Amino acid sequence: MGFDHDAEYLGFFAKKLFPLVSAAPPDLARCRDMHEFKTKTLVALLGDENLRLISIWSPTFLTTLLDDYQARREEILNALRRSGRVDACRRADLLRHMPESVRQISFEEVWTKLQVISCWTHGPSEIYAENLRSMFPNVEMQGKGLVATEAFVSLPFHESRDPALAFTSHFFEFQDVAEETIFLAHELAPGRTYRVIVTTGGGLYRYSMGDLVRVTGLIEDAPCLRFIGREGNVSDLFGEKLQGVFVEGVIRRALAQQDIKPRFFLLAPVAAAAAAPAYAIFLQADSILDAPALQRSLEEGLTENFQYKHCRHLGQLAEARVFLINRGERPSEAVFQQQMLSRGIKLGDIKMGILDCRSNWEQHFSGSFVS
Repeated sequence: MGFDHDAEYLGFFAKKLFPLVSAAPPDLARCRDMHEFKTKTLVALLGDENLRLISIWSPTFLTTLLDDYQARREEILNALRRSGRVDACRRADLLRHMPESVRQISFEEVWTKLQVISCWTHGPSEIYAENLRSMFPNVEMQGKGLVATEAFVSLPFHESRDPALAFTSHFFEFQDVAEETIFLAHELAPGRTYRVIVTTGGGLYRYSMGDLVRVTGLIEDAPCLRFIGREGNVSDLFGEKLQGVFVEGVIRRALAQQDIKPRFFLLAPVAAAAAAPAYAIFLQADSILDAPALQRSLEEGLTENFQYKHCRHLGQLAEARVFLINRGERPSEAVFQQQMLSRGIKLGDIKMGILDCRSNWEQHFSGSFVS
């Protein structure tokens, strides 16, 4: 489903011109070995000192790629020298002698002409976009807007505003989540959350996309839409019916109480041999001041969901837990990506999750339960 390459979005003539301006060669899409794919991609990007725009979907695609470069710096630079690119040796020597801080390379010095990084910046991708922004503090981070296989819903229009509704693309209707009432675009109210319903020239009729958006203002008469999340992301082991959007709000409030700045978090079930299963937050952060307090905040938030509270009272679920991920050689995002790849999801299509209904994540992350 969807397009095999970003150039497919550009139309016939622009698609033909795309290879002339793309730093990444088209044969990268045929790589099946992940090590080879990352090496070739890094060689292509690092070898291009004129890079001005990076367009990706998930921000973690780039952060894990750059983490891989830092872990395999000499290997990548040697591959760059052997690549046969114009000025490859000069470029490799320049990067090899570039000063780096205690924690990471200054990637703004790697690409001095880089102006814009286009990626997902809202919903579950928000914290990962902030992680990427910290690596490129002086580069504009442009949100993609809401783009799906079924419809182009919103697009970035102003740097300081959320994406605007692409009202000439399709016929849009919006269902208020709280009241279930249907509204047209000119009737939307700032601050309200809606389901997107679309009728397209391709034949979809009043199709509910399963995406939730919040109206954050207007650009002239066009509503600005902030993507909240997918409504269909549900974990339901015993009838608890936890939704991703709800879980994200619970976790963000719990973390904010201790001013915890996460690099990664995921809520997923964990099994226990002698007790009922429980949900656990798998968290990577610099520090947790009070793990038991975080556990209590998480549990209190989850019990705001009546079905979850009912399962707890019946003993089907045990109290929520906290798993602290070590800051190891392999970033948490890379572990998550590898698990999604094993489920048959393409790398470019992987969306960082807030909630996953599968267990055994404690076997994949390096760390321990702290509460």
